[in-house]
Amino acid sequence: MTGSWGVRHASLSFPAARIFIPAALDYTESLAASMGFGRSEQIHLRLAMEEILEFLERINTGSGDAPPVSFCFEARADSLVIHLKTLGMPFDINRLPSYSPDSKSDDDDLDGLGLHLANWALDEVRFHNMGREGIRAELVKYRTGGHVQNLTSINKPLKAASPVKSYSIRKAHDADSLEISRCAYLTYGHTYEGFIYYPERITEMNRSSELYSLVAEGASGEIMGHCGLKCTPGRTDRAELGVLFVKPEYRRHKVGQALWKATVDLARNLGFGYIVARSVTGHKASQRLAHSSGFHDCCLFLALCPQNVELRDIGGIQQGKMSLMLQWLPLGQQRMRTIFPPECYGEIVQTLYSAAKIPFHMADRQTKADSEKEHKLHTSRIPELNVGILEIEDVGSNSDKVSNWIRLNTRRLCREKLDTIYLFLNLEHPGTPCIADECAQAGYVFAGISPDNFPMGDALVMQYLNLAANPLEHLSTEGEIAELLHSFIRAEWKKREIFDS
Repeated sequence: MTGSWGVRHASLSFPAARIFIPAALDYTESLAASMGFGRSEQIHLRLAMEEILEFLERINTGSGDAPPVSFCFEARADSLVIHLKTLGMPFDINRLPSYSPDSKSDDDDLDGLGLHLANWALDEVRFHNMGREGIRAELVKYRTGGHVQNLTSINKPLKAASPVKSYSIRKAHDADSLEISRCAYLTYGHTYEGFIYYPERITEMNRSSELYSLVAEGASGEIMGHCGLKCTPGRTDRAELGVLFVKPEYRRHKVGQALWKATVDLARNLGFGYIVARSVTGHKASQRLAHSSGFHDCCLFLALCPQNVELRDIGGIQQGKMSLMLQWLPLGQQRMRTIFPPECYGEIVQTLYSAAKIPFHMADRQTKADSEKEHKLHTSRIPELNVGILEIEDVGSNSDKVSNWIRLNTRRLCREKLDTIYLFLNLEHPGTPCIADECAQAGYVFAGISPDNFPMGDALVMQYLNLAANPLEHLSTEGEIAELLHSFIRAEWKKREIFDS
């Protein structure tokens, strides 16, 4: 293993045959122990590795050889990341075997159960088809010893609030990461995104420009709050503004507003073309804050948050799965769009574009798709939110094939017991109206638009709810467009009698 303590690497290669698996598992477990992983975490890593290696070994059974499997172990301060590559028998990464305890079918039971256990034991599991270079899997296990709750006595009583006389807003330093984690915990308990509770991960993300953090620092050097920009992988034109926390003793002094405005200015200075925000609907304050900076409401993601989000003293525990409002702010001149909304959503889509002052042109419905293009389809999951994402970046020339892909993946994600599935359709493709109509018939409902969601196009967003509770029940929205989205989605649901309203 080489490198300094921040990130270290080790590699291992062996044939994908059962006889070699125990040695690979012993190596993984020993490496985890040397990093300081606890005994239970070592067992979880070993279990996940065993299930994935046996899954690959079963796929290659009967192929006549045992192709090599190579590992690159990336030992970070807060996690172990395992990059696995194999040149074995190809398989469809978008149709991985699934497992449901309630299923009476034995189809793919062994493989489905194994992958289910691997996902349970690890924090992240992703497969990538690399073409001639085979299949790559990315496995991530975070070290609970690095969690903010284990690094400080977080539950001690807060000191009495002092009057806020002065403070400054600056770029976060490495040494601020622990206090940023504390801010998150004191605002959301354990219900925010997982990375924020690992100070080392915050440091790494800032160093790699995945995250741009600003902090409010008091006159005595105390960290009062945090706000930041999260960058989209592979995109230099967009970022998400959020991760806004203010310690309870410094609230009601407009520290959050100052951090928010400073982060908007930072995005402009960094040259982003636009930024987005996702405001909670458990209360209206965060929606108002975004509106005050010129953000436009454009999409309502139902049931996106984890169960029972804890807003502490700014909203209490939110029962069920809280929804989020996607808000969009352009930072430069906007291009003209030619959009293809389905007829059932044509009026509200035009309203959303006009309200956001996005230049657009309604396309001729007779426009045909380019017969030479291949479709571009992506599927992903966010385990900590228990949601799935289907993205149709390019419909291509065969909309029937795309519709079938959506239908199969919706069924598969529902079998995995995901709560919500969000569908992003390229709104600037002539094949989108037909597909959107079919999805509406299959139970998807409107969510809104996501400008520049794709490198070359906006998205029409639809959503499929796979849970019994009504996510509209405790939803609170602020502003004319937010209320329009709320009422439109409620009316669509009532029309289909999905929920009693």
